[in-house]
Amino acid sequence: MKKLNDAHEAYKQNVTSSCVVSNRVYINSIADRNKKSDKLGVGYGGDGKKIGPEYAFGLSIAEKIDGPILLIKTSWGGKSLHYNFRPPSAGAYELNEKEKSGDKANEIKKNAGLNYRMMNEAIHKVLDNLKDHHPAYDAKAGYEIAGFVWFQGFNDHFSPEFRDNYKANMISFIKDVRKEYKVPNMPFVIGVLGTGATAEKVAENPVSVGQREAAKAPEFKDNVAAIESYTEYSLFSNEVFKKGWPKHYHEWDTVGSDRPYHYLFERDGTLYSTYGGLKSWNAKKRTWDRAARAGGTDETMRVGNGTLTFGDSRVTWNGKAILDPPIKGSYQLFFYANGHLCFYHVNKQDRSYRLYKNDEDGFSRLYACPWTPSQGKVDLGKSVVLWLPVVGETTFAWGQLHDQIVTGSNIGGFYVFQNGTWKMLLEPKLGVSYQLYSTLAFHDRLLMGQFPTGRVFAYDGKQITDQKGWPPVLKGVSASAREAQTTAIYGGDLMVGVWPWGEVWRYNVDSRGWAFMRRMFIHPELSSARISHLTPDVLA
Repeated sequence: MKKLNDAHEAYKQNVTSSCVVSNRVYINSIADRNKKSDKLGVGYGGDGKKIGPEYAFGLSIAEKIDGPILLIKTSWGGKSLHYNFRPPSAGAYELNEKEKSGDKANEIKKNAGLNYRMMNEAIHKVLDNLKDHHPAYDAKAGYEIAGFVWFQGFNDHFSPEFRDNYKANMISFIKDVRKEYKVPNMPFVIGVLGTGATAEKVAENPVSVGQREAAKAPEFKDNVAAIESYTEYSLFSNEVFKKGWPKHYHEWDTVGSDRPYHYLFERDGTLYSTYGGLKSWNAKKRTWDRAARAGGTDETMRVGNGTLTFGDSRVTWNGKAILDPPIKGSYQLFFYANGHLCFYHVNKQDRSYRLYKNDEDGFSRLYACPWTPSQGKVDLGKSVVLWLPVVGETTFAWGQLHDQIVTGSNIGGFYVFQNGTWKMLLEPKLGVSYQLYSTLAFHDRLLMGQFPTGRVFAYDGKQITDQKGWPPVLKGVSASAREAQTTAIYGGDLMVGVWPWGEVWRYNVDSRGWAFMRRMFIHPELSSARISHLTPDVLA
């Protein structure tokens, strides 16, 4: 398997190294957490190995005009025009009834248009320091803002008020952007949402229709264009997907990138999904509605009479910031227990996992910060910090057992915070899969779902042990590369959900026996093949 995986990675590296790096087109890019500035090439997409529309666009523009070219890209996933990028002239955002009745009404109002403001802040910062972003910039010659490209829309089609107002919002957006940069007739290109991949399907999408109609507004004659994206849909990629991407991963990983799954959670009686932007399930309408995002993994915790909200490297308490993002790297995956706010500080620098050398090369740190709701901001100077052995370590699971706070890293480290001190119970091992997912207090111990066994491991306060047969394995499927991803207590019984087959198992405390309940979905079909999201092929 290692030989196959190494060959696959070598092939991708060969493809990447064959891609041109422009000497004339530079880019300053924000793509979620992937922020950097340099010559245009591969690496300005969702992470340091991917591309977005900026790559082909920049190279094409270079073929048509002379002189130095600078692209300024801002891109945040899961955002809407109606709320996140709401332009000022669209007016104040109107809360729906659910938002009005909630305890975050003021915060929702405040954050309306936040990404519009962040976009402009990022652009102005670059324009004020152009020489830092393109070596050929001549201050005497000055610069020209030659145009604006907008490609968005997916997160506006889940709600009637979002999709039905898209045309008006788009028109306001264009006018406000032109006003912001004092370019009254700035050329503007709208990439039409191509959901459905056919002319007929796209014509049924109100957002796509709104984008087309905005471009036809009389005041935009000859300087705004709507460009269809469905005509550029990769039919080749779709064919690879349809014939079964797990069995053809070598092909798929070079043409496709998204992950077809949802992370679900329940908060205050409402079901949420964090895939493709935060959405809440409307049981009456049986629809997914947009929900206000905090960023990051959109997590919250109830503490006392308030709520801790964990966003992109930021923590708020009842809407007030108590922890701001770091200068380098990011704060990730927060947890609060025993009077301490805990989190990982990761500065991986878009490189592979590696042993820690020094802070300049990158780091992962584990923080335990004393904090209570009665105080203001977190005082990092009072934190207890553990430098982790591997750069890139972060977590999928936290837990609390009495006076202990525990966390398992994504490559096998297991750490315990107790009596003001961190200690390492298990050392991470590069190249060895050992990941802990869900955590559940069960009687006098913590149960933690594990990958790749698919079993539940138990922590008793001193050691973590494999619970053999917890849960069993369905007949006819591989016993390896399994993930006990979800644990819960229902009716006094332990429930465990196992990937990749969507198995739900139930453990009855009285009978001390396991019962298979059902599969939650029928795809993929049961097979003895070994499927892994880490080792990319399917092996018979």
